[in-house]
Amino acid sequence: HFKGDLTGGLKMLSVGTGATGNLLSPDAPQATQRMLNNEIGRKAFSSTTYRTAEGVAVSYRTNIVDYTTTFMESEAVGALNEMGLLVPASPNPATKNPIDNGPSGYDPSIDVDGKDLLVNYLTFPVISKSATMVLAITWRLTF
Repeated sequence: HFKGDLTGGLKMLSVGTGATGNLLSPDAPQATQRMLNNEIGRKAFSSTTYRTAEGVAVSYRTNIVDYTTTFMESEAVGALNEMGLLVPASPNPATKNPIDNGPSGYDPSIDVDGKDLLVNYLTFPVISKSATMVLAITWRLTF
């Protein structure tokens, strides 16, 4: 149960190294995923861009939005294979308040007020991010 509001909306992208399955072909995400399995970094979006159906960036709200986050050299270093879009409980990326439940044993009765809300979760073949690499990730949502 969630008693707060989502007026703050999506704010951060989190990345991790904990997707289950083969590194080059991890297991598909489960609908009951509530946090990353092994989060190693999160960061606020560096840009939010609305787009038309043709992909043109516009200054008004549309049903297509790109959320971009850039991890600099020293950030999120590791064998990345999972990521998620968050409505964080705190604007400070160092403060984590995950819902430590799911995907197995999912309990919908947990009060998630004051917790990080995982809005979308994705697994992917491993990306080895080194300490000399800058990684920009754009996640597009279409409503």
